[in-house]
Amino acid sequence: MVVFRDDLLARMRRNAVACPDEEDESQAGRMLVKTIASQGHLSPLPVTSRPVFWEVDHALQVYPLPQLMVLADRDNRYTHTVDGKGGDEGGSRGDAASGACVALNPGSFGASGTFAMWAPATAEASIGKV
Repeated sequence: MVVFRDDLLARMRRNAVACPDEEDESQAGRMLVKTIASQGHLSPLPVTSRPVFWEVDHALQVYPLPQLMVLADRDNRYTHTVDGKGGDEGGSRGDAASGACVALNPGSFGASGTFAMWAPATAEASIGKV
């Protein structure tokens, strides 16, 4: 399990060549998850926009992909599953044997009262609300 707190989606939008549709928030989240999975790094931004402290950069690498990545962002909540090669599988279930990774953003608890639940035995993630 990897927990990463950053406003990464907004940073990715600022540096994107082709931005996803603003109305389709799930597409933006899916693209972020696929980018992180294919790059194998939690900060897949160019060095010019996000300086790197090379002595500890290895701590941001996510290869092999974990079973669960919590990308705690201030954007809307989402749950996406990617296979071990960075491809999109859809759904909210990860299979450790196949190398699938569930990536989720629980959203802002303070603003909307949402939270994430993870069941390691079944490798299922869900998002709840108070």
